Amino acid sequence: MQQALRGERLDEDEADAADEIEIELEGLVYKEEAFMTIDDPKVRKEMRNAADYSDQWLKKESIEFNVYYICLAGGTLWPCNTLIESLAWDRLHQTAQATGQRWYCGVCRAKYKTKYGVMVEIICGTRAMYALGELPPFDMQEIKLKAIEERFSEYKTPEELLAALPRVMPMHKADFFKASPVQGHHAFDGEEMKKLPKLEWNMLYNMTKTAVLPISDSDL
Repeated sequence: MQQALRGERLDEDEADAADEIEIELEGLVYKEEAFMTIDDPKVRKEMRNAADYSDQWLKKESIEFNVYYICLAGGTLWPCNTLIESLAWDRLHQTAQATGQRWYCGVCRAKYKTKYGVMVEIICGTRAMYALGELPPFDMQEIKLKAIEERFSEYKTPEELLAALPRVMPMHKADFFKASPVQGHHAFDGEEMKKLPKLEWNMLYNMTKTAVLPISDSDL
């Protein structure tokens, strides 16, 4: 972890270890609130892991907030350029809600790295807006898990919750997203993706009382 904080180059195993330590530290610093009504800590952890597979953070009437993971494996010359739905990952462990999980792109088979970040999709009716962001920080992840817990409160086991989670796909597919032979994976135009604005996650705290503005074709 100290090597990572100093910006030293880490090999793949060291980078994975640093990521796991960072997650553990966040768990100590931040208070977990989602699924805290479940007494069994093992089941509670599995429910949180299952809920994290929802790409759709919010759906209310015609408004959706979706988050997709990005695979850029292959370097600058041959980047994979694939969006991946959480439920479509190739996984190290067959059980999705297992701890110590690893996730792999179904197109290039590379392991997901947090530095690749995510793409955010905000849908309002028949229009959609997109932005790039870093991996959601702990507080945003907790908001997501809490929202999933409330929305799917009738499901009491990790298996039931996973089965109930909705599958999503990017709305704007004309020139930006292209068909992929792997289900739940969506190829994208790398140059167009670079043009997307950057999302700072803290911005969402300032949007809670903001009216949704109409979206024109020029915004896409």
